[in-house]
Amino acid sequence: MNGLSRGTPRHGYRFLLGWLAGAILAAAILTIFFLIPVFELLKLGFGELTVRVTDGGLAALSQILDDTGAWSALLTTLLLAAGGTALATVFGVPAAYILYCREFPGRVLLRFLVVFPFVLPTVAVSAAMRALFDEGGWLGWIPMPPAAMIVTAMLFFNLSVVARTVGATWGLLNPDYAALARTLGAGPLRVFMTVTWPRIRGAVLSAVTVVFLYCSTAYGLVMVLGGTHTRTLETEIYRQTSEYLNLASAAVLSILQIVVVTVALLISRAAQRQAQRGANSETGRRAGAGVRPLQHRDLPLLTGVSALITVVIVLPLLQVVVRSLRRGGRWSVTNYLDLLRPGAARGIDYPIAATITESLRSALLATGIALVLATGVALLLTRHIPSATRNLDRHLGTLQTSIDVLFMLPLGVSAVTLGFGMLVALGGPLRWVADTPLLVPVAQALVAVPILIRIIVPALNRTDWRLYGVAASLGAGPLRAFSAVEWPMLRRALGTAAGFAFGITIGEFSATSFLVLQHDPTLPVMIYRLLARAGAADQGMAYAGTVLLCALAAAAMGLAETTAENRRVNIQKGTLK
Repeated sequence: MNGLSRGTPRHGYRFLLGWLAGAILAAAILTIFFLIPVFELLKLGFGELTVRVTDGGLAALSQILDDTGAWSALLTTLLLAAGGTALATVFGVPAAYILYCREFPGRVLLRFLVVFPFVLPTVAVSAAMRALFDEGGWLGWIPMPPAAMIVTAMLFFNLSVVARTVGATWGLLNPDYAALARTLGAGPLRVFMTVTWPRIRGAVLSAVTVVFLYCSTAYGLVMVLGGTHTRTLETEIYRQTSEYLNLASAAVLSILQIVVVTVALLISRAAQRQAQRGANSETGRRAGAGVRPLQHRDLPLLTGVSALITVVIVLPLLQVVVRSLRRGGRWSVTNYLDLLRPGAARGIDYPIAATITESLRSALLATGIALVLATGVALLLTRHIPSATRNLDRHLGTLQTSIDVLFMLPLGVSAVTLGFGMLVALGGPLRWVADTPLLVPVAQALVAVPILIRIIVPALNRTDWRLYGVAASLGAGPLRAFSAVEWPMLRRALGTAAGFAFGITIGEFSATSFLVLQHDPTLPVMIYRLLARAGAADQGMAYAGTVLLCALAAAAMGLAETTAENRRVNIQKGTLK
């Protein structure tokens, strides 16, 4: 735990009271907009189970699960997640080696292409995959059943997770050990299994569990690419809610979904701790210390990785751009112009561009909410009571751990479950927020907050806390000391966090699909509705909207990263005061 400057007991207790007030406020916000909706959802689900089991025993419970198709949906969820995880691992580990352990011209570009998809909205990626493999697409001649397209889209997203997680560890390894094994007569496979694999195994396991967690909650991919025949737990929750108005059955499915995601999250956390212990064994080596120039024997692997990136990542993005610029077999910008024309889409009497405005408004508001909440929580997690009240340190540490766990809970509940829980709570505790503009932004913000906390906390922990004592000795007050000591590091982290928050919220589809009204959808929801139609005009507008959505998310991330890098340079030069 980092320490602040020495202070008087009165100042220590004042600090503690302020910390407690901030903690109570943050916990209250999370309770109102997350814990209460989830509680209402669980109450509805367990209430239905209790009534059925009381009337008919355990046979009634089995009947409920059969009636809702829970077992089939669970099996489909697990199989698709396993398929996506397997593909990401099989291709991601070789990509990690080439991109993080070998130096060659174009390496930076390939690494960018691998990482870039992670910030794209799921609906946009689904539309790109559909454009590529649909009739008329460049790869439309390849038979691709819905399940295969879903798993390919999972690879699109999660290749970067495996490559970055494993590559970060692999790049730290001392290559001399592998060279020594080769001089003793070991072949490439034996060198990998005996020297390299034991040292990267923790990172691979960590990446696998994270990817499985992501794949098991790939709601947008299944909704767009799966059609009516691919039914997972999340899509069944949506269908039971929107098509059959059966909230009780949807609640039962949500409970099952919570169990699946929670188990995956716990396994992921355990795997990450193991990976961290493995990384600590390489302490003292700088990142990239194990990078060596590309060798001739690496050329086939480089070619394969480049081809994979081209087919799985580059082609879908190029295809959706081309499809957005085609109408009636000709090159045209009609699809984009139709976004501005009321009635261009059948049955929609307002311009699709209005959903872009709604998405921007909601995303900006959600980004602001997420940044404020995540920054407040990060400050709470990195504070330390002044040394005069160090007898309270242990209790503060326990409270900080509790706050940390509390705000990680949204990771253990899928966005679909959160959105459905808020929908259920709108008839009760959240009735007051139903007609306000806060409903969708708050849901979107809660999806982003856990990620933002993990961006901001490390930045604050890199602060040289001894400077607080120097600032206090020079007469600086708390705000002045904070602005001089912590604010420069925090400001850079906030730039990156803002980019991630906007990228996440502008494309959020899972929770939003439960909460938007028929005449007040966001752009991702509108893209999904247009893709579900057969008309060429509607499809073309969906692809045009997809291009705009990708551009907005990419621009936000690019601006945030550029700003953060400029501030880093300025800090190093001493020009940022």
